[in-house]
Amino acid sequence: MTSRTKISSKNTAKEANNSLDDDELNLGEENYSKSDSALRTAQTNFEKERDLRREERWYWTALMLIGVDLHFFVQIQSWTAPIVIVVLQLIVLLVLARKWGVDMVELIFIRMIDAYSKRPKE
Repeated sequence: MTSRTKISSKNTAKEANNSLDDDELNLGEENYSKSDSALRTAQTNFEKERDLRREERWYWTALMLIGVDLHFFVQIQSWTAPIVIVVLQLIVLLVLARKWGVDMVELIFIRMIDAYSKRPKE
């Protein structure tokens, strides 16, 4: 056998393997699409659950801050310290809302800031 014959027989064998692979892929498309859609559904459910947990985490954080504020603000004699603390806590809550993807809270904060900034100055 010459080297040309060896090369052509190798190419023929590769082509035969490629055609078998193509046929197997075509037969497997049905299974692939079913498993792919199941994976997409699972991923969508996971993302929804993750978003709900992040939102719940933000609400618990805000609730705990309110509880701590109520406990300590009763003991503070001045009125300026609670105002400063609340403003700083609102900033922290806004940052956490952005980080955890709580869009509703972020939207409320933005509307409050816009309303305050558009208010006519006296």
